[in-house]
Amino acid sequence: MNLKSDAPKSENGPAERERFSSYLMALGIFAGFILLLVILFPKQRLMDMIVSSDGDNAATVGYLEAMLRVRPADPNLRLKYAGVLLRDGKPLSVLHVLEGMPSGFSGEDRRTSLELCRRALSELLAASPRDNKDKEIYRKQLQTVNRELDILPPAALPADAGGDAAYQKALACGDYRAAASVCFEAMGKVDDLKEKRLLFIHGVSALQRGDLPVEAFTAGLTNLDSLYNDRPALEFLARAGLAAGRPERAQVLMKRALGMKRIIQRTEAF
Repeated sequence: MNLKSDAPKSENGPAERERFSSYLMALGIFAGFILLLVILFPKQRLMDMIVSSDGDNAATVGYLEAMLRVRPADPNLRLKYAGVLLRDGKPLSVLHVLEGMPSGFSGEDRRTSLELCRRALSELLAASPRDNKDKEIYRKQLQTVNRELDILPPAALPADAGGDAAYQKALACGDYRAAASVCFEAMGKVDDLKEKRLLFIHGVSALQRGDLPVEAFTAGLTNLDSLYNDRPALEFLARAGLAAGRPERAQVLMKRALGMKRIIQRTEAF
């Protein structure tokens, strides 16, 4: 019996082996690059780099989701994951992730968790139609979150800004407009970009906690000048715009934050 095949031998055999070899080489280079990152950067720093990068958000979500399976009791990791999901426009997923927060976490982590819940619920309320049966549930949950935020010690303003005592006193008295004014006025007293952003977020958030979403968004637009090229501030204000029922203006801000629109003057945008 002749078992020899009559089919001609492939002339592409070596080429196919070369392509396979190149694939293994590329895989090895990629693995080596990841190993180098792990060696050069501690795990926490590497995670911060990935979360704060402007790269593929799907890859960031996948990385954090995988990490959370390994470390489900890590509150910092869970908060970072929730923040990325909120930035990715998934408020319902944010609530599901925060439900798993471990007990006994720090006061600052609790504040961050409640702030993320508040923003997620505000977005769900703004996006839900009037006849949505869950709308009333979201509204009650938001009221509960706001009450819990009110009984937490207010976060301090940056030391360089001054006015922290006035800010905390205004919040304690329920005068959210006064608290916001302190923050916006203090923005002109600091030069550090992160401190300006923190004051800006505190000011807008104070009005939101006072159940003044439209006023919060309007005040944010008015005081955005020094942060108009700051992506986190733009993203935050875009979310506030959605919560205030201003999707068109929120879209302008989000497009600018994502680099999808050419640089324009504020007067042209608004």
